[in-house]
Amino acid sequence: MTAFMIVAMAIEEDGWMKDYFAAVPAILADHGGQPLAGSRAIRRIEGKGKAPDRMAVFTFPSLAAIDAFMADPRYRPFLEARAAATISDICTFENEVRGPELV
Repeated sequence: MTAFMIVAMAIEEDGWMKDYFAAVPAILADHGGQPLAGSRAIRRIEGKGKAPDRMAVFTFPSLAAIDAFMADPRYRPFLEARAAATISDICTFENEVRGPELV
């Protein structure tokens, strides 16, 4: 079943980004991950607090594929660099919409 990963980041320091975006897309692809959408032009229409600086949505073949990506030793140094320089919220879910209901 298709799984999605939503990433929201507030960037506190950007020195990690060049290396991250040069290497991580290939690691993501090795786990079947594909970028679906992303932007730096974020508008909060509901909720509290500051909107993130950047958001992205990725598709994967399954939640297990997301777990494998996040645990991949090749990804570990990039994850650590990103985590040290951002406030990140990452959520995952499987697509359960089967009809007109959304939730």
